[in-house]
Amino acid sequence: MRVRALAGLWLVVGVVLWNAFFDLYIARGAQQYLQAKAEYDLGVGPPIEMHVKMREVRRHGALMSSVWAGLVVACGWGTIWLMRRGADGEQVAGRT
Repeated sequence: MRVRALAGLWLVVGVVLWNAFFDLYIARGAQQYLQAKAEYDLGVGPPIEMHVKMREVRRHGALMSSVWAGLVVACGWGTIWLMRRGADGEQVAGRT
């Protein structure tokens, strides 16, 4: 039961991390859009449309958030697996 609780906790950490990274990417994208829009208004940059920029940002943010959250959850579950393997009496790397 303890292992399931730890696995569930790592999954919750992954969800929270995914949301945090996605929010960070969206906030950065909004800042980039506002910067590009200001440059266009001053006549020193190309025209930009918000829906085009944010579609790109949303896609990239979802991809990178999934990569990071998946990596953290996989490492957490891998740690649980290694702990169980050691607790079951099997040989763990570095132990004799």
